[in-house]
Amino acid sequence: MPGFLQEVAADLYDRYGDDISSLSVLFPSRRARLFFIDALSGIAERPLWQPRWTTIDELMSEISGLRIGDRVRLVTELYKVYSEFHPESFDKFYFWGEMLLTDFDTIDKYLIDADMLFRNLADIKELEADVSYLSPVQLKIIAFWANFTDETSLSEEKRRFLAVWQTLGPVYRTFRERLRSLGMAYTGMVHRAAAERIKAGGFAFPESRRFVVAGFNALSECEKRLFKFLSTAAETDFYWDYDTYYTDNADQEAGMFLRENRILFPARRELSHDHFRSPKRIEAISTVSNAVQCKYVASILRELAAEQGPLGKETAVVLTDENLLLPLLHALPAAGLLHHVAGEDEERDRQQDELAAGRGAQTGKHAHDGVQGLTSALHQDSAYAGHAQADGDGCAEGQQQHKDTQ
Repeated sequence: MPGFLQEVAADLYDRYGDDISSLSVLFPSRRARLFFIDALSGIAERPLWQPRWTTIDELMSEISGLRIGDRVRLVTELYKVYSEFHPESFDKFYFWGEMLLTDFDTIDKYLIDADMLFRNLADIKELEADVSYLSPVQLKIIAFWANFTDETSLSEEKRRFLAVWQTLGPVYRTFRERLRSLGMAYTGMVHRAAAERIKAGGFAFPESRRFVVAGFNALSECEKRLFKFLSTAAETDFYWDYDTYYTDNADQEAGMFLRENRILFPARRELSHDHFRSPKRIEAISTVSNAVQCKYVASILRELAAEQGPLGKETAVVLTDENLLLPLLHALPAAGLLHHVAGEDEERDRQQDELAAGRGAQTGKHAHDGVQGLTSALHQDSAYAGHAQADGDGCAEGQQQHKDTQ
């Protein structure tokens, strides 16, 4: 059964043929690109150039004219602003600064009114005057903040906590102004600037562009505005990876984002599946410890290899705890399930860089052996990382986990 990326590659090659190199392709992850290339190499009739690769961040930077700064530099600049309001050492601030920068990033990506969010919550009466826009969950949150309204009864810890919250608005605005003067920005700031410029009609591509957007799931408000712009300002094909069990039933919350995406951005071709209802073999095995669990994984994989032949990218090992990765890797070579790739790292890294940069690595049946050698090494890398992607299916999983909090 073909996977999602195989179906996308087949549809694009049928439509564009060798002209597929003129497309700009957006995937949620770099790994999806590699499996797409692998799928394309299996159907191309002769060597051809890769499509152009781009990302959400690259497009947002192009539209906004801003560049994303280094994470450590951003936290450092945030500390300089924060220390103007609250005296605190940098080593104590750093962890808090990372969280604060992430919050600012989310605020901008979802086009949240920062002034409304950071209003003085000590004056709860102001919020009580108009709460019609709040959901039941948000009303419960307000009940929590009621504990901070009586300043005469506040402990020193609560006073400090409230003082920090009351200054987040000025910190947010001052921080953005400082970054703008330095010619840099954090990711959310770039996305917001791009979305605002799109809304104002202040940007147009200098030449005709053709885009392919595939495998996304939960979208931020800025990403929705970008995709709407691409659908009107350029020739854009959308492909959504989903299971009908989730999208056809409105009661399934897991399909909420994809149901919305299919309405806002209709797919060039529906690539739906019903894997959830298909028969499955599930076994629950009890072990006395996590170490024994990792040892038993090697035994399970050995049995699968004996039943089905050599295991490839269709096989995934999913760990619930990332701390189990090293014990698992120590267990797998003992079972002869991993191939030693020492000495190939330098050449593989060079090939990966060429693929990621889109520097014209060839694909097609004539170049298939070279691509297969590369993808074999990449599959081995996936095994060392503790898992392998099944034909690129569900390439939006990472993004779903990142944005499920929406």
